[in-house]
Amino acid sequence: MESDTTLLGLISLVREAGGTIETRIRIQKEAYLLALQGARNFRQRSFEYHHYGPFSRELSDTLHLAVTVGLLEEQAMSVSDEAQKFVYQLTDKGKKASDEIGEPLKQFNDFIKKMNSEHWRALELASTVGFLEVEGKAKTREEAVQMALKLKPETTPYVDNALDVLAAMSQSGWVRSSVLQA
Repeated sequence: MESDTTLLGLISLVREAGGTIETRIRIQKEAYLLALQGARNFRQRSFEYHHYGPFSRELSDTLHLAVTVGLLEEQAMSVSDEAQKFVYQLTDKGKKASDEIGEPLKQFNDFIKKMNSEHWRALELASTVGFLEVEGKAKTREEAVQMALKLKPETTPYVDNALDVLAAMSQSGWVRSSVLQA
């Protein structure tokens, strides 16, 4: 069942991030970037373009399920009068499940650490650039970056960081289709 695979990937992603991940956006972007690299726990085709870049309803539902069944704890934190962010942490039950499933994302550990060292806006831009490339909307990386910046100008300060994330993907074996090679 695909949702079981996604649940295992989600639990592994949180574990590899040190047991805690801040924001739903970060989870979505990290899962998408892992999907681009071929991580079997996240399906690239389940992602669609959304305001903050690639978004998967399947992953969102799986995150809700993980909280509901007690594998993850969700904490809402107020960031302003109108906004809050959500922090997800492995529970004891989630740690036990994580130990039992092993390390399905082990080959991506270095990349996960790289993503977790970056601001979520850098991941938003990197995943949007990747989405534009994979969907054939841009022929070169430079064109994809320019298109992404037009869609999300608030990510402009994070261009170098986003390019670093994409470079780390290339180093770990992500190969764009020949049509998209820069």
